[in-house]
This record gives sequence, structure tokens and C-alpha cells, in this order.
Amino acid sequence: LLAKRKVVHGIAMLPLRDAFQAFGGQVRYDAKRDIATVEMPGQTVTIRPGAQRVMVNGQPVLMSTPSKVIDGTLHV
Repeated sequence: LLAKRKVVHGIAMLPLRDAFQAFGGQVRYDAKRDIATVEMPGQTVTIRPGAQRVMVNGQPVLMSTPSKVIDGTLHV
């Protein structure tokens, strides 16, 4: 997983799918709505590419840096 990280302006970013699947999460991407949804036991996380705010169980959470699409993959 760390081998796939990208450093953007001094911030290490991980591929969303790889990071959450490593912890047992299921990731779906809805291209029509341009939103990724992560399902984990007891938690649902939704995020839009380029967004700094994610929704965790319907509650907004601010990340330290916005998500970013790098080489066609969403990183957080």
C-alpha cells in the first residue's frame, strides 16, 4: 500500500480503494454522481473527487487536504 502512495505538496496520499480494502472495506464509485462510497462495518463514507469534506455516516468531516485524482485513481 505504501508503495502506491503519492506525495503532493509534502502530503502523502493513498489510493482510496486500496487503503479501505486493506481494512476490509468495500468501495463503489458512481460515475454518474461522481462520488465514491466506502462501506465498512458500522460506517459509510462518501467522498467526491477534489473535495476536502467527506461524509461519515451522514456527518461532515473535514480532511486536512482535499482528495485528488492522480493517474485516474482517487487518492486521500
